[in-house]
Amino acid sequence: MLDYIYAGIIIFFLIIILVIAKVEDGDDMDYKENEEEKK
Repeated sequence: MLDYIYAGIIIFFLIIILVIAKVEDGDDMDYKENEEEKK
């Protein structure tokens, strides 16, 4: 049982990290585009 619990926790954290990375990359692109439009 513990093996399944640890595997679930590891997968859960990996998904969170991937989601955060995608969100940060998207925000960075949006900020750069907005700055270029303002200039």
